Amino acid sequence: GRQPIVKGRTAFTLTKLIALCGDFQEFADRTKVRIIRITPTAREQFLIDFDDIIEGKRPDFELKPDDLVVVPENWI
Repeated sequence: GRQPIVKGRTAFTLTKLIALCGDFQEFADRTKVRIIRITPTAREQFLIDFDDIIEGKRPDFELKPDDLVVVPENWI
């Protein structure tokens, strides 16, 4: 569902969004989170391994207004 960006002293990031949504569902594939961002000139896609963020292997991803976050399911 839609989630408003919460303005604060720090950037609104993917980890903040996941926390606001109440964490991942049981079958969510945390390693293939896709961010779709529409810019005036293009459509950008980012593939994020959320576990890498949690483990400190990569920085958190800063979200922009109207970004679409897609978390696929993994039934294995």
